[in-house]
Amino acid sequence: MEIETLSELLHRTTPARLLGAEGSHGDGAHWSVADLAQVVLDKFGVRYQSVTSYRTLLARCDFSYQRATKQYKSHNEFKVIDFEEQLEKNS
Repeated sequence: MEIETLSELLHRTTPARLLGAEGSHGDGAHWSVADLAQVVLDKFGVRYQSVTSYRTLLARCDFSYQRATKQYKSHNEFKVIDFEEQLEKNS
């Protein structure tokens, strides 16, 4: 019963609406493990010890877990374009 209640809550609202802009993580539009952990603690008084438990709970509520793509801070777009142009000239 509590899983259905949680699932309905997660599908009906966003983290920013439920936790506030300051209380939600990321963009506040998509559920994160940290957001879910806060909602589960606030609404049900439960705190899991493992992050895997929250991921499993998201899956049981029909949410998929997606990892952010890696971005390299030293990545220079202009150098990449120059490199690709050099590759084309040498081919």
